[in-house]
Amino acid sequence: MSLDFQTAAQAPDSVARLPDTRIDSATVALQAMFTAAVSHHKKGALKAAEDLYQQILKIEPEQVDAWHLLGLVFAATGRAGRGRELIQKALDRQPKNPVFHSNLANILRREGKVIDALSHYHEALAIDPDFVDAHANIAGAYISAEMYPQAEAAARRALELDVNHVVALANLGGSLIAQSRFIEAAKFIDQSRSLGADNADVWLNSGYLRLSEGEFEAAEAAFFQALDRDPELTEAYRGLGFAQVRLRKISHAKSALESFIKRQPGPSSATSMLGHIEMNYGDFAAGAAMMAESVARPGASAAENSTYCFNLNYASMSLQATAKFSHEALAHQHRTWQERHAGFAAAPAVPKNPKPIRFGFVSPDLKAHSVSFFFKPLLEGLIERGIEVVCYSNLRQEDLVSEEIRNMATEWRPIWGVTDRDAASLIMNDKIDVLVDLAGHTAENRLQLFGLRPAPLQIAYLGYPNTTGLDTIDGRIVDIGTDPAEQTWLGSEELLRLDRCFLCFRPQAYPAIVDPPVCAGNPLTFGSFNNLSKINDDVIALWSRILQELPESRLMLKHDVSNDTWVQGKLLQSFANAGIAPERVVFRERMPTLDSHLEIYGDVDIALDPFPYNGTTTTCEALWMGVPVVTLLGDHHAARVSASILTTIGFDAGIAETPDEYVLSAVQLAQSPELLSSIRQMLRQSMTISPLGDGTGLTAAWYDAVCDLWAKKFEAELG
Repeated sequence: MSLDFQTAAQAPDSVARLPDTRIDSATVALQAMFTAAVSHHKKGALKAAEDLYQQILKIEPEQVDAWHLLGLVFAATGRAGRGRELIQKALDRQPKNPVFHSNLANILRREGKVIDALSHYHEALAIDPDFVDAHANIAGAYISAEMYPQAEAAARRALELDVNHVVALANLGGSLIAQSRFIEAAKFIDQSRSLGADNADVWLNSGYLRLSEGEFEAAEAAFFQALDRDPELTEAYRGLGFAQVRLRKISHAKSALESFIKRQPGPSSATSMLGHIEMNYGDFAAGAAMMAESVARPGASAAENSTYCFNLNYASMSLQATAKFSHEALAHQHRTWQERHAGFAAAPAVPKNPKPIRFGFVSPDLKAHSVSFFFKPLLEGLIERGIEVVCYSNLRQEDLVSEEIRNMATEWRPIWGVTDRDAASLIMNDKIDVLVDLAGHTAENRLQLFGLRPAPLQIAYLGYPNTTGLDTIDGRIVDIGTDPAEQTWLGSEELLRLDRCFLCFRPQAYPAIVDPPVCAGNPLTFGSFNNLSKINDDVIALWSRILQELPESRLMLKHDVSNDTWVQGKLLQSFANAGIAPERVVFRERMPTLDSHLEIYGDVDIALDPFPYNGTTTTCEALWMGVPVVTLLGDHHAARVSASILTTIGFDAGIAETPDEYVLSAVQLAQSPELLSSIRQMLRQSMTISPLGDGTGLTAAWYDAVCDLWAKKFEAELG
């Protein structure tokens, strides 16, 4: 959007067309005053321009061009409402003036009144179909309204009229980013920047490009630049909030998103993100209501809906006991995701082999991420068996772990920025027998790709603790501990239950184990390094009971956002409500490396597992560093993973079946420093010699389960 002089430059022509035909000194003086005002306006001397426009209107109260341009000055100096009134006044006199319609639309859009803005842009284009600025700016309004194909078409029409139109280039890039066409978008946004325009729209869409590329600090800076040039640019607050969420600046992100919503009320991706923040760190039920309304709107993306599905897994046990957040409701929401975003499956691929011999793994996390730590032993085992493995990496940027996995795999296919249909064609050309999703509804998943059915057999594994909701994913690999046969399964996939832990944990680099801090005379310290989203009111109530039983003890919390003041405040208030003084809750900041992260376990005596969404990586890491884990056994996969891990390594003492048992287990461990010291020295060895450390055993059980499903599914076709 450009407010300054896309149209004000036409003011001298408008003055020349004034109906007054007098040629006298007063008229000449008025024309000179108007020309001077426009000159000041173009140079950014808005106070001088405003004074001259005001003087002109005292002389000629019906001078509509002065109303119009004074309205632009008011809008540019924080008085958008008064500016809108003046331009509307000019428009009332000249209802067929496309320039007036377009600039009124610009003000409406920056105020967040997108529907009204679109109406005036359409009116301007109906009057002048070749009005290039209106085409360029309506593209920005379409982006704000989440109408991305329409935005693309409008921007391309503007570029047909002016190939170097900066705003059109920027908005074309923005429309393509919203459609996940990142590589194509970068070309247009870079072109807009190369033209040297220091324009709010250019900065805005540059911010969205940087956001899509994972350059979150650069994105935040670009959105600030956009707001510096146009403090009322509503859309920039949305982008700023998105960038700050990714930078873990939760309180700042909340403020930016609230600024957007204040200007542009109603369901949008911004209300969805604000709901996400509330579900994770604030009022879960209120955030869920906000997200539910937001993701139901026509423009909601698959990614937003995935985030909502994922967040619902964090519901407390108390909420899960209600109809709104029950297991049935959660399963229904996942199936709804398929109906909205993956109801376009192609004909199933035809199997060619009596047994699957070529596997494809799809993931955005083939990097220094917990998924990769669990995936590498399986990958290694499959390669050792002679199975061909193709990794389809949805990564923006690779790292050293990516390089390691790429060197292990048979083939490595980058698919970031590749459309689902093109990626599906690639997979079919690769003749993949079994395609495995490692992400579920986590960030940057490619579940829509699985909706196209590019492989005969499709499996979900590892990265997500619930159903995908897709009929085109045939099986989900779990184990008899996480998903016992007697447990009701409501998901869309067939469960493939391994008779051993469905995971293998085999870290390659790690610090040495140190003695429990309590043995060195320090206060007994409980700890949880889990996602703070898992720490709900039920968890806080139970952990507070433990802390009350042991008045000298403390609780250490560590997560990516644990240093955010708003998040800390919400948690401390919840603990205070449960009778725990704030000084007994210690927050530790995010650490830059895995080693430095693991070293902090040296400050923890006992790890408390959250519920009903247990830890997985955090449970394994605590145990690996010699810290015993206490968990509460639940009634579904996410609530039973820690128990499966503890059973596998022979530490059943950490598994509680009731809240009272949970408190008792934690207190008894805390009262036995010598036992804690002994446990500290045995846990790593127990993990190493158990099935949890056996990649070969996992691979055998995993592959056999897939082959059984293959035979069951294709027995008739393969004879």
